[in-house]
Amino acid sequence: MDAREERNDAAQVLLARAHELLSELSIFASHFQDMANLCNGDGAHITAGALNYLKQQLKSEIQALSSIISKQSGEDSAMSTHRISSTNLPFFESLWAFAKRSHDIVALRKWVSNGRVDGNEILAPGTHIVHMPGDSIPSKHTTTLVDIISDGGQTWIKIAATTTKRLLWDMTKLGWAIGADESDEEYAEMTDEELDDIPLFKTAKSLAVSAEAYTIRGNSPAIKLVLPRIASGESKDVDFVLQRIRKSGVEILCSNELPSSPPSPLTEEILHQMAPNPLSGFSGTLNVDTSILIGLISDFSHHSVEKQEWFTAMQRGHLANEEKRRIASTWIYPAMGRRNLVCTPEAANTCTEIVRTIGTPSEIARLEVVLCQNSNLTRDQLHKRFSALSDHDVPRGLCLPVKVAQTSGNPPELPQEVWHALRDVTEPTKSVFAFGWGLKYTTLTSNGIGIANLTKNLESVKYVGEWPSVWLCPYSRSLVGVPKHLREE
Repeated sequence: MDAREERNDAAQVLLARAHELLSELSIFASHFQDMANLCNGDGAHITAGALNYLKQQLKSEIQALSSIISKQSGEDSAMSTHRISSTNLPFFESLWAFAKRSHDIVALRKWVSNGRVDGNEILAPGTHIVHMPGDSIPSKHTTTLVDIISDGGQTWIKIAATTTKRLLWDMTKLGWAIGADESDEEYAEMTDEELDDIPLFKTAKSLAVSAEAYTIRGNSPAIKLVLPRIASGESKDVDFVLQRIRKSGVEILCSNELPSSPPSPLTEEILHQMAPNPLSGFSGTLNVDTSILIGLISDFSHHSVEKQEWFTAMQRGHLANEEKRRIASTWIYPAMGRRNLVCTPEAANTCTEIVRTIGTPSEIARLEVVLCQNSNLTRDQLHKRFSALSDHDVPRGLCLPVKVAQTSGNPPELPQEVWHALRDVTEPTKSVFAFGWGLKYTTLTSNGIGIANLTKNLESVKYVGEWPSVWLCPYSRSLVGVPKHLREE
């Protein structure tokens, strides 16, 4: 076998591995999008922002390997040999292997902003991403590339391809006497500035500094540095650098601390570990906000409504949106599942007042089912009545009616910080959130402004207590209602 055939064989093996990795990544992307769609109206966009950069890099690697194989002459043999030996595929495989052991992944290979914005800490749920598909790569001076953002944004992972040999070489270039019997005191006297010229140290430090600018549920993200090509305990000089990195708050996993078994195939179990179903963590009883009650009752959610001249801009928007996305079938019913449904008196009273004041006859009829007070009616009877008021299928497991809680939404056991965080949330949403929080019920709402205010306030005070379980429906629905001039007749 001549040199060209050996190169082609090597490239073929690498190409097959790259295609296998891309295939698994594509399967994960499809699952990731399905999970994102459960909480967002545009899961495809979220998936693109979370995974496309890695996909593009992997496709470029495949293109380079394919180019080597397609060449018929050996005139570029030196370049081909270099491309094969310097392929980034082992790095991508290490990244993917670690990703398959991670939980609740937010993004892979994402650029995050460094430092502070206008002097203020960046307050975001784990991913204040500045790089979007199609953008040029941001400046390395303003952003940091994180290989895996997991645990819902609370863990940032960096996979470093640096070898022990390379790290020692970087240290030698800076004048380190590798292998010399330096005293612990001399090592301890070295400053971070003296270590900044070591690329691995600088990368870890940059990641730690970037993470400090983020607040996710009261804490900055935990940083993990994975070193699949460096073993700890083999070199005093290497161990010193690793220890200094650890002192900056970075957890390090060396090759001898990683699983020795080959990565597991991408099973359904692993997929749901990497991107869990956001509905699976809901409480057994759900706390329903006024906005969801209205969405469940609205004619927009149940019929093909004809556009009326008197419709407001919001109603016209809801009509157009419902034609593309059925809010009840796509989001509300799946979120409710077979769980028990409750609401606060404030939510029920607000909903009842709105529907009885402006609702159409069919909307008022649905109100009588959704908040039914007749205990003699069975769940099957209510389901039959509700189904008769809708052109769309209503799940058999929908637990109607929504029961009105006997107490108001002011549980005394909530700490003072919670009430402070709720200060910018208006009623009745404030009492609804407090009620669900206090009883550890998942709250269903389409009030994005209320959630945004609550999240911002909690993060601004670095609240580390138990956060509320809240699910935000990506779209809301108003009532079709009866126009004012007809109500006054």
